[in-house]
Amino acid sequence: MSGKLWFFVIFVTFVVVQDSKAALEKYCSENRIRTLGNLLEFAKELSSAEYAVSNMTTKALYCCAKGYRSIEWFKDDRPYPWTQGVSSLILNPDSANQSVYTQRLTQEDAGVYTCRATNDTHLIEHHIRLTVFQSSSYVDEPKPTYKVPEAHFAKIDEPARLYCEAFVGKSDLPDEINTITWMRPGINMTELLAEERINTTEIYRDQLQIIGSYFLIDKVKFSDFGDYFCTISNSDDQFLTVNTSLREINKSSRRERSEFPFWMRLMLVVVAGLMYIICTFDNQIAKFLFITYYTVANFFRRHFRSYNNSVDRKDYDVMVSYKQPDKEFAVDIIAAKLTTEYNYKVICKELTDPTIKSTSCNSIILVLSPATFDNQWTLPLISKAVKQVYPIIKKPVIVIPSKPLPNEKTVETVDTFQRLKQVEAVNGPRAVNGKMRFFWAKLTYVLPLAQPQQGYTASATNSTNKITMQRTGSNNANRGGILV
Repeated sequence: MSGKLWFFVIFVTFVVVQDSKAALEKYCSENRIRTLGNLLEFAKELSSAEYAVSNMTTKALYCCAKGYRSIEWFKDDRPYPWTQGVSSLILNPDSANQSVYTQRLTQEDAGVYTCRATNDTHLIEHHIRLTVFQSSSYVDEPKPTYKVPEAHFAKIDEPARLYCEAFVGKSDLPDEINTITWMRPGINMTELLAEERINTTEIYRDQLQIIGSYFLIDKVKFSDFGDYFCTISNSDDQFLTVNTSLREINKSSRRERSEFPFWMRLMLVVVAGLMYIICTFDNQIAKFLFITYYTVANFFRRHFRSYNNSVDRKDYDVMVSYKQPDKEFAVDIIAAKLTTEYNYKVICKELTDPTIKSTSCNSIILVLSPATFDNQWTLPLISKAVKQVYPIIKKPVIVIPSKPLPNEKTVETVDTFQRLKQVEAVNGPRAVNGKMRFFWAKLTYVLPLAQPQQGYTASATNSTNKITMQRTGSNNANRGGILV
């Protein structure tokens, strides 16, 4: 081999090594979780499983932390430094001991690595299982490296971040394409990602053999709460799908309502009997007691039997239907409050959505205003909208108009009013203050009881490359949810 060729090989090797070291040094300084103070904690999402192929040029394990005085590393409970035959990974001092790496991976490097960060008073540790494949390439389906939490929590108008990551491997195929995408059921992701407050950032490491993606929300809105799915693929028919949910903080954990106790039932029967006796003497007292009894009975029915109701199992408690001019009121007020405060699982769909007729729900809320019909407000137009959604459940549709419905004495009028329950927004067009509490009381009164909510798992069908959602009976599932 000529001298020039030797020089070129040495130069390329030097550049690759230097680039790898630079990547090791800056990994823990990028995409860090923004927190106040200098408490001892991990500074970004850390992988719990790592994979690599044999003879890999550079492999690193990370333990990105903040507020620490020292970081110690262990492999299978053996403290660093490791002797030959235990592990070839060495500490990287340029990363402030937040990583260990090797430039020549072997089968002996496989095992469980532990990093332990400490300050004067506290200690935190993280475990990473490293698996080394014997072959020099990997062509099987992706393997998850970061364990995605079941749920993330955020407050309205504050930032939120989701992350997923997987090992996609290395193949010698020329048409190898690795992709990672986020999706939400029922959401147009192109329109969602076009919003300035939402951004995705892709992460590549280990010579593109591990890919990840951040889903970043600058200011959370009510409509952002719900399920998220991350799909990672390394070929047309091999992909991994992981799911998580974004929930409103302090709203996700609700007090479990107890079953309607026997003594309460007996008390209501006794009160009903006393009411019957009093009714025979005074009609005014009877009317007052009847209203009081009915209100109290309905209160107990909702709050003590909501988790034991006999409503047929549907995918959603409520579907909120609307047109584009009413979207803000329908999604960010009606659907959001039903989800976060009244524990309903809600899906929102526009009237023009072709999938609206196949939605499985117990009740339908139809939000209407003159803007829905190009500033017209006539009963034939309203009737057409009601008839569009009525066949879905064949029960009266709950209509929330911005102004009183026209009172036209026709045959069509009678038919329309038989198919709806009107819940007017008080104090004019869409007032949300003042007497709005009476609006919510009436709305929840006409709605069926919320179902005990169950979670979802995602399964992938390789032949169609689609995600199928299926209910599960997890006790840790989100109690309410909203899909838009």
